[in-house]
Amino acid sequence: MPDTDVGIFGCPLSRHRTLTTGIYNKLDEEGLKEKKKQKLMKAGYEARIRAKRDKERDKEEKEAEEKKEKEERQRDLGEWAMKVRNEQETLMNRIKDRARRKAALSDRKSALAQARMKNIATLAADDRVPKKKRKAGGGECGSEITNISVD
Repeated sequence: MPDTDVGIFGCPLSRHRTLTTGIYNKLDEEGLKEKKKQKLMKAGYEARIRAKRDKERDKEEKEAEEKKEKEERQRDLGEWAMKVRNEQETLMNRIKDRARRKAALSDRKSALAQARMKNIATLAADDRVPKKKRKAGGGECGSEITNISVD
């Protein structure tokens, strides 16, 4: 059956060529469904090929980097060791800084925590008039009260 020839990754060959080069208006509903299915299969196939190429390129880059580092290590061991030590030291400093910041956030008596608490307290004590009272025409909370005398 020539219409069901399957290429790499299940992508139909002969039927794929005829439908992709054919005229869209002459296809019936079944033909349009088949065309859509084949487009999806083609897109999947191309995505797999692209992913494979990217993976190979990444592998080549990694191998080139490893080769460069090996050559550098063999050329001047002392300089390479100093470079690796400096990289490790900067990494450890970043880790320690992150731990210090985390500890400072949990410490209530730190300067940052005190500043946050002060901001929260000032916002809570702020004498703002709620929207409902502003719409009613009152400015201050007690300004609407009038003197009423009872006889």
